[in-house]
Amino acid sequence: MKARRSKATTEVPASSMADIAFLLLVFFLSTTTFSLDQGLLLQLPGQQSEVKRISRKNILVVKALADGSVTIANEFVTVPEIRARITEELEKNPRLVVVIETHPDATYETYVDVLDELRMAKAPRITLKTMGES
Repeated sequence: MKARRSKATTEVPASSMADIAFLLLVFFLSTTTFSLDQGLLLQLPGQQSEVKRISRKNILVVKALADGSVTIANEFVTVPEIRARITEELEKNPRLVVVIETHPDATYETYVDVLDELRMAKAPRITLKTMGES
């Protein structure tokens, strides 16, 4: 009797492809790290916060305008100048409250840049206002 020869096939066996794909998927899902956005850390007032009257001499308004420009006490400044100006004002008046007044069409980037500069100037009291509020 003649021995049967098995024919060599050119096909790739696909029976274990699903297993391999599943193992790769589990491996990449278990080793991948996801970055979590921190957002802006702001301390918001409680629900029953009391309203305090602040003297106008203790208020400094920083405006973020729609065209990306910034004003401090109605004087145009660049974003890098904010820190030095606020530090100077805080030395004159330690009870200063900085109001960030943002135009509704101002970019979020401008707002965040102003807020970052105020934090680097170590402004202890910052409040937020949208232009048009009374």
